[in-house]
Amino acid sequence: MKSKWARIIPVAFIMYMLAYMDRINIGVLMPYIQEDLNISSSAAGDIAGIFFIGYLLLQIPGGILATKWSAKKFIFILMIL
Repeated sequence: MKSKWARIIPVAFIMYMLAYMDRINIGVLMPYIQEDLNISSSAAGDIAGIFFIGYLLLQIPGGILATKWSAKKFIFILMIL
């Protein structure tokens, strides 16, 4: 039982950190994107919202597929993608 968690926790931590860095990059780079592309604050908010909607919409199919297949198989496929 202990070895199962010793394998799962590092992978989950790495996946969480990658997702966190993805969200942070958008926040940090948005002022530079606005300046380079001459985007208004309203449009920048829409762009940032698209990322949130993507996370929101993909969580439900991800949960369904993890239930339909095994979670182990689903996570493996996501890591390959």
